[in-house]
Amino acid sequence: MARLLAPQVGPAGHVTGLDFNAGMLSVARAQTPRSGAPVEWREGDAGALPFGDESFDAVLCQQGLQFFPDKLAALREMHRVLAAGGRLGVCVWQSIERNPWSAAVTNALARHVNQNAAEKSLVAYALGNANDLRKLIADAGFRAVEIRADEFLRRMGPPEESVPLSLASSGVVGTIVAALQPDVRAAVVAEITAAVQPYRDEKGLTIPRRTLIALAQK
Repeated sequence: MARLLAPQVGPAGHVTGLDFNAGMLSVARAQTPRSGAPVEWREGDAGALPFGDESFDAVLCQQGLQFFPDKLAALREMHRVLAAGGRLGVCVWQSIERNPWSAAVTNALARHVNQNAAEKSLVAYALGNANDLRKLIADAGFRAVEIRADEFLRRMGPPEESVPLSLASSGVVGTIVAALQPDVRAAVVAEITAAVQPYRDEKGLTIPRRTLIALAQK
């Protein structure tokens, strides 16, 4: 997100990227854009932002809010660091039912591992209801909250290759799958592969993903 914002803001502006994970920040610093606004990378907690009041004209959070332990506190911090009239932009995944890849993963984990593993994979969809998201943002003090659903296509290689590779790189799910016995892991991969067959095309898989985009103002 920060890299994409830099050329949009322009050289007269400034972009700050925040993450709780020092390793992720190391990767980000290695890919800092060479044009547009300068980017500052900061390590910090979204629930206690390391910035003064009214420090920014806009705060954006892409696919992060649903993972924060205290979502309301994080939104109140975003409100605090925004200047008067500043804008908030938040992107979270819509409900699991609208995301067939993740639904296939969750169902396979529930069947072949246990319900606890399946529930861990659902964390990414904790804010998938538009009404709940709108109320949460309003409760943090924001006004003029607008939410829309958007869809994009996730393109993957042939499922025989892309399914195990995607699982291995999928954060919490990847950790769960890596710890499975080989036969259980194979069963999980086989079930997911079968479930996504309707999205197969000549190049591999083209799977729709649905997200909620929330805009608000201080």
